[in-house]
Amino acid sequence: MVVTPVSESGYAHVPGSWWTTDDEPTPELRWPESVAVYDAMRSQDAQVGSVLRAVTYPLRRTPWRLDPAGARDEVVQLVAEDLGLPVVGQAVRPVVRTRDRFSWPEHLRLALLMLPF
Repeated sequence: MVVTPVSESGYAHVPGSWWTTDDEPTPELRWPESVAVYDAMRSQDAQVGSVLRAVTYPLRRTPWRLDPAGARDEVVQLVAEDLGLPVVGQAVRPVVRTRDRFSWPEHLRLALLMLPF
């Protein structure tokens, strides 16, 4: 017998939940001032820089590629061209133009900035 739910379950968002920084006791580490502090830490503190490099470099130096995994050929080619990534099992195609195009390495670098910030 299948029971169909007849009401919602869960809870409403309560202000001051886990993602807010209102309870930070150090004024310099409250947003938005914290951005400048964390940026200075990542560029000037050797230990912070070393940890960030240890976490991000393996991801940035990985030879990224697309695995079609049964997807339609036209979809795989579109995504490969848009992201500038090679497809597993296919010859690497030369990129016709790189200026003003999406850059996977730059995207990955910017995405990994979420770690210190």
